[in-house]
Amino acid sequence: MSRQGPRLSASETNYLLALFACLGALLALRLLAVYAAKTDLVLDEAQYWTWSRELAFGYFSKPPMIAWVIRAASELCGNSEACIRSASPVLYTLAAFMIYLTGRALYGSRVGFWSAIVFATLPGVSYSANLITTDVPLILFWTIALYAWVMLVKRQSMAF
Repeated sequence: MSRQGPRLSASETNYLLALFACLGALLALRLLAVYAAKTDLVLDEAQYWTWSRELAFGYFSKPPMIAWVIRAASELCGNSEACIRSASPVLYTLAAFMIYLTGRALYGSRVGFWSAIVFATLPGVSYSANLITTDVPLILFWTIALYAWVMLVKRQSMAF
């Protein structure tokens, strides 16, 4: 006999589908904007790209995650500015989804949906989604940690 997890209600499913549609459209728009922007890498981005050529467990002033993210993006689609920066909107989309999960766990799908939409459309996030900086993976991992902490408190399980 197989055990099924908790099923989503119709309302929760609707919010989840609406979130996927909104975040998907926003992600497509941001990726198009990154591709259309014909600007060179700024100083910090160029430094991070240089680090990504020689992967290490740390660099002069930063931990290694930014170089690893840039290297992954470069391996997937090349060394163009648009390709290197394309990781930023993807990671922000994942962060918005983690905010949805946290809001849903605390207050329900409606709050989770609007929290994710508000975060994804903040001016600072919208601006930063066009750059690849250390803030992008940092925010994603903070949202993952927040969700894990909320679930740990709610469920009292070390699985989180």
